[in-house]
Amino acid sequence: MPDPGSIAHIADKLAGGVVSYIVRQGANAALKRPKAWWEDRKRREALRQVANRALARFADKHPDLSASFFDETFIETRAGEEIGKLLTLDENPDAEALATAYAAYFKREVPGLPAACEDFLEFLRAELVADAELKEIVSDRLIRSTAAGVDKLSEQFAALAEQVARDKGVPAAPLRAVLVKLGEAHVPDHEIPQRLDAAADELIALRAQLLRLTNERPELAAIRKRALALIDRGDFDQARAVLNRGRETARALREEASRSEAELLADEARIDHLQLAYRAAAAKFAEAAVLVASFDRSAQWGFLMNQASELYDHGRKFGDNEALAEAIAAYGRALALVPRATSSLDWAMTQNNLGNALATLGEREASTARLKEAVAAYRAALSERTRERVPLQWAMTQNDLGNALQTLGVREAGTARLEEAVAAYRAALSERTRERLPLDWATTQNNLGAALQTLGKREASTARLEEAVAAYRTALSEWTRERVPLQWAAAQNNLGNALQTLGEREADTARLGEAVAAYREALSEWIRERVPLNWATTQNNLGTALQTLGAREVGTARLEQAVAAYRAALSERIRERVPLQWATTQNNLGTALLTLGEREAGTARLEEAVTAFRAALSEWTREHMPLQWAMTQNNLGNALLTLGEREAGTARLEEAVAAYRDALSERTRERVPLDWAMSTGNQGVALMALAERLGDAGMAETAVSQIERALATMRDGNHAPFAAYYAAQLPKARALVDRLSKRGGPT
Repeated sequence: MPDPGSIAHIADKLAGGVVSYIVRQGANAALKRPKAWWEDRKRREALRQVANRALARFADKHPDLSASFFDETFIETRAGEEIGKLLTLDENPDAEALATAYAAYFKREVPGLPAACEDFLEFLRAELVADAELKEIVSDRLIRSTAAGVDKLSEQFAALAEQVARDKGVPAAPLRAVLVKLGEAHVPDHEIPQRLDAAADELIALRAQLLRLTNERPELAAIRKRALALIDRGDFDQARAVLNRGRETARALREEASRSEAELLADEARIDHLQLAYRAAAAKFAEAAVLVASFDRSAQWGFLMNQASELYDHGRKFGDNEALAEAIAAYGRALALVPRATSSLDWAMTQNNLGNALATLGEREASTARLKEAVAAYRAALSERTRERVPLQWAMTQNDLGNALQTLGVREAGTARLEEAVAAYRAALSERTRERLPLDWATTQNNLGAALQTLGKREASTARLEEAVAAYRTALSEWTRERVPLQWAAAQNNLGNALQTLGEREADTARLGEAVAAYREALSEWIRERVPLNWATTQNNLGTALQTLGAREVGTARLEQAVAAYRAALSERIRERVPLQWATTQNNLGTALLTLGEREAGTARLEEAVTAFRAALSEWTREHMPLQWAMTQNNLGNALLTLGEREAGTARLEEAVAAYRDALSERTRERVPLDWAMSTGNQGVALMALAERLGDAGMAETAVSQIERALATMRDGNHAPFAAYYAAQLPKARALVDRLSKRGGPT
């Protein structure tokens, strides 16, 4: 702590600095007192004594700061100028400005410095008021500085303000400031006493509010303290400015607290995600987005993206379509936060993820509207995710676009979408190389296999199917069970599909046996508890392979296994959740029941088959899924034909012919030649049975013609089983024509 002698020396320097500053401001600024008045020896000494007492009080309260604060140059120049404002008309000293000057002069920050500077100014102000020589100019300043443009206050009202202050126990200065404002507002004299009394009550309440005990941070408490001191001096403008700065500080603290809370919520959500509680995680990310929405648009976008992703995971993995719809809505909200013009890559990412949610929901709905929206979203993403700019993200979106196009292509009669899907996958593979991204490369190989397989089903040649098998096996070279068990199961399931399709066209059952083995491998990882819809898909596919094998065997064991597999699939593939997949399995169940019914004497299984086919047609409509609708019409025709052959009338046979006719309205020779041949040949067999009942030779000749054309197309397409079936039917049809022609029946 400085000794009294050094304090006196510094006080002298401070008094000199203050007088120097006041004189420079001119007489008017210096409360209309001329230079000689200020430089008078007696007043100069009074000012020095005031400074000496204030400095001593400061040294007592802040001993650690006084050594540097009492620097001669600082006190005479920087501090003197700020303190001089106490004695001018239009200026007010500012503790924060004094603290800033200190930090700039000494080039260091000191904790609590603004509060210490406020103490120093208050000590000076108190000593000035207490000094007999100088208190006159302080009172004058209090009146003049709070009422620029008002010459003086009425002595009567000034005295009244002092009296009210004493009566209410509040400082007089703020009431004098209020009195000035009342005068500026031309309040009638008779109202002023009542107004002053009310102002005193309001001042009491305001001071109590500022003095209240709170749990707020120390920096906010210090701001309240500074504001209260300024109010007690009647300096409402400065008090308001201090509180405004405090409000800015509070806002920053609030934002910091909100950001921290949001991050903690996000961390909780990540734990929920690890425990598969995707909906709980989504709710926490949504809450986090609300917390930062008012001040951080980028963070809000990130949390909304996380919310949407969790909803997407829940919907995709647990078959919850409502969750997928919520994910789509959340991505839509996120999209509004990242305009393409200013956040092009974030906008593209949001479009891509929106496409994923739309595509997943679209796969489960009868309408293709969501799938088309997904394609549009992916193409929008690619307008910014260019190969030159972000090659790997471009490749990812190409892969996703291929998926949506493939799903659309499966439902449409033509092959244009499927060809586009193949092109998109091949584009993705140009950047998703095995060396760079082995698992992503395997993903796209798997997807390419699926598109090639669907194309192969519609062509007479087996070339695309062989390509599909090769693509799946390629994917499995990186998608190993040890490394990625669920993806390995997916590839095994898909490989089974391609092998099954090939096996259906070959007389040998080796491919079908491989398909069954592949499906059972998939089911070892795709268990019902973990991925119920995937498990159901593979159960459905296993049923199809077993059914095809069972159709070629004498016994019914494989067929019974197929029926069991389909019924298992339907325990998860319910109509409300996945209507199109439910329809697929209903169709397949009908086929297995039909084959069993053909081997049994009764008609119960056949009636069940008809019911299953008609159930499938309630979702597989011609408008939404023309080829699947046509396939099921063909299968329904098969069941009705078999029933008709066992009944005496012709009603079932006529229904069968009509069902085949419906199938052929979409199964054209140009579009799907093998399917066209199948329905044409089957209708020929039904016509043969109906011609025999009706004795119609002309109808029998039509039957021969259709069976011949079906046989030729199946042979050209290397579809051995169906070729053998129609080859066996053709002699029967020709014999019927000969018999009816000799009989001379209708032609």
